[in-house]
Amino acid sequence: MEKYMATCRLILCCNSTSKVIGPIRSRCLAVRVPLPSTEEVCGVLATVCKKEGLVLPPELARQISQRYPFSADQEVPETDWEVYLRETANAIVSQQSPQRLMEVRARLYELLTHCIPAEIILKGLVAELLSNCDGQLKAEVTHIAAYY
Repeated sequence: MEKYMATCRLILCCNSTSKVIGPIRSRCLAVRVPLPSTEEVCGVLATVCKKEGLVLPPELARQISQRYPFSADQEVPETDWEVYLRETANAIVSQQSPQRLMEVRARLYELLTHCIPAEIILKGLVAELLSNCDGQLKAEVTHIAAYY
């Protein structure tokens, strides 16, 4: 660390320094960052919404900021595209026909046009299909997915 200290800066982030070994701790400058105030969180939310062209009511910003920091066990809702992908997988499993193939194809194009990367779509689709398939079909789906 001493050899490159003129050109290299490291930022270590931790909740407690007790687990950081002594030699590292002695070479670092500890900077405690306090929890942001409700007003600071509201200000950041307002700035982001303004840049995104959204209107954020002050009361909603205050409600969001009062929930900060979020807890580790707090439920995170699924995004719309994840729900859409799960529904697509269910459609594939429920019926295999030319008509359904065209519907699924349109749904996949819809995801792509909303800038969801193809790799993420494929991984999510495989995960959903595997949860809906039996043992023999799981191996086949995994083999075909690995090919692509």
